Amino acid sequence: MRRFPALLVLALAGLLLLPGVASAGTAAGLGGDAVVLAQEDEPSGPQPAPRDAEENPARDLGDFGDRETPFTWFAAWLLAGLGFVGLSIMLAFYRFRVLGPQRDQAST
Repeated sequence: MRRFPALLVLALAGLLLLPGVASAGTAAGLGGDAVVLAQEDEPSGPQPAPRDAEENPARDLGDFGDRETPFTWFAAWLLAGLGFVGLSIMLAFYRFRVLGPQRDQAST
């Protein structure tokens, strides 16, 4: 277990010093030039149609109509409620199954 803190400190030091080493290399002229491998002036392929165009088949398939209450709000509240219930059950389990026996063993 002694190796873990030393390894953690070494990794954090490396991450903190890496941007400084990289900027020092560019300041010295070692890596300041960027190489462009490929560049296209215009994207290839067809241009997408506007979403509300009559001839766009995705207009009906994607259901772009604006809704008053999006499904994502309902899903967010549902998942938040389920997460709260799950957290409460886990805390109750910890309280009665873990802390309870530890207190009984300590008092005997």
